[in-house]
Amino acid sequence: VDPPKLPPVLPPRPSKKKGSWLPAVIITLLLIAGIATLGFTIIFAIMENGWQAFLKAVERDGWEWVWKVTLIGTCGLFALLSVLVIVGGALDVRKLFRRLREREASGESDSAD
Repeated sequence: VDPPKLPPVLPPRPSKKKGSWLPAVIITLLLIAGIATLGFTIIFAIMENGWQAFLKAVERDGWEWVWKVTLIGTCGLFALLSVLVIVGGALDVRKLFRRLREREASGESDSAD
């Protein structure tokens, strides 16, 4: 009786390392700074007196609207980041399923079973 034959040893797959997370953070910060700068530019272009008009509006209406804008902006950013995390997680799950299908198709044994 011959011993069972072992499957051939496959060479390791080349790793698909993606770029560092630092460029994404820098791009995000630059986009936020750009949007804020654009917003302030538009506000000051609309207002004739710039900061004086802003301070008069705060004096007239109080700080309540400033906090409302801050709250709405913060909630909007949180919602955007939540969507990005959900989409990123869904893509990771798709990659996991694709790898599992490839492993199953190639006939590799599952070491967890």
